[in-house]
Amino acid sequence: FSFVLFRAMDSLGIATIFLWSTPWATLTRALTKLGLSEYIVMVLDFTYRYLILFLPLVEEYLLGRKSRIVGREAYTHKLSWIGMTLANFYRLTTSYGEDLHMGLQSRGFTGMYQRPMRWLIGGKEWVYLAVCCIIFGIGALY
Repeated sequence: FSFVLFRAMDSLGIATIFLWSTPWATLTRALTKLGLSEYIVMVLDFTYRYLILFLPLVEEYLLGRKSRIVGREAYTHKLSWIGMTLANFYRLTTSYGEDLHMGLQSRGFTGMYQRPMRWLIGGKEWVYLAVCCIIFGIGALY
């Protein structure tokens, strides 16, 4: 069991290091260059952008809800608020998606990402990669 746990922790550590140390646009371009379908990369990119855009909105919803509630609330009221919030949020994201689609069409988007790829790998990047491989290799052995 510990072997599986350490392997999972190593995988999460590597993914976290990649996400924190590499710009998102570079990661998506690299995934395309590694052979991942452009549609999957596009879905990942839109998902990332939607999360960055809408998570603060959800946080504001929850803060507003907390600030308006005084005392205890019935369970049914909580459920109805969650349902109304999810419906409102779905309506908002659908409207945003339609606006985004119309905006992309008006700018001539064909469904293919046209982003130039520049690889700037120097000495520092190779040293960083070697150190990461050594650290995670030792972690995988234990």
